[in-house]
Amino acid sequence: MANVPTGRTEVLGPEAPETRTARNTDLPDISEHLNAWLDDHLASIRSQIIEEARYLAKKSERKKLEPLDLAEAARQFAPGKRFPGEPKFWQRIGSSISAITLVSAILAVLFGAIGALLSRTTPQVQAGSPSEYFDIAKVFAGAIVGSSGANLAVGWKKS
Repeated sequence: MANVPTGRTEVLGPEAPETRTARNTDLPDISEHLNAWLDDHLASIRSQIIEEARYLAKKSERKKLEPLDLAEAARQFAPGKRFPGEPKFWQRIGSSISAITLVSAILAVLFGAIGALLSRTTPQVQAGSPSEYFDIAKVFAGAIVGSSGANLAVGWKKS
């Protein structure tokens, strides 16, 4: 299938005009140096795709490459979408929580639960009273706030 040049846009394939895919082939904002680097990089990816396709064909005990082998290899090295993709909400949350934040949260909940349990069962104030456990829970809650703030500061500094 021959490419049909039409000025700054190149139309690909024999499809009907309304379904053709157009791409810009004359980018004025890309230097010759950047264009050469991109060509070298794409050639490298092309060789990786071909090597992987050969491996897949050999693994399937075929002596000749098939389109399916090239398609699978291309999907692995050049998936056709932004890579890595935009992280999901829970991935962003998980990546921003440090180990100290998680441990502090568990301990704050644990000491808070012990304090709440003792406040229901122990009416008088004595050693080991609920207020002491609540104080420990408050310390760990402060640690959660501090470590979250540190994560925010580190993230802010990186961007």
